Amino acid sequence: MAREDDDPDKLRRFFVATNAAIDRMNRRPDEFRELYFEKVGRALSEMPADVKKIGRGVKKTLRVPKWNHWVAYEKRDFDKTYKWMVKRGLSPSGHTSKEIVAADTKDVFA
Repeated sequence: MAREDDDPDKLRRFFVATNAAIDRMNRRPDEFRELYFEKVGRALSEMPADVKKIGRGVKKTLRVPKWNHWVAYEKRDFDKTYKWMVKRGLSPSGHTSKEIVAADTKDVFA
């Protein structure tokens, strides 16, 4: 998510750098295993005691997931996610992707 008035060139550089980092993690996941577990471990530390107990054994088998490049948010993706959120009472109904997803963002991913 980005502000509508953000500089497109700054966003483009950010997405290029993010996608380069994703490529590096996907090529060499073991280099990021400790860092990834640190983040997972921090999340587990906030869980109930029974979940924390399960989490202690996770480090031995934890794998860094494969990541997909960041891309423009398509209308079909918005519609699917928005429907899911409305159904669960997480968002009010009656909005469209045109109101929320900027139509001119595809160039920042080029």
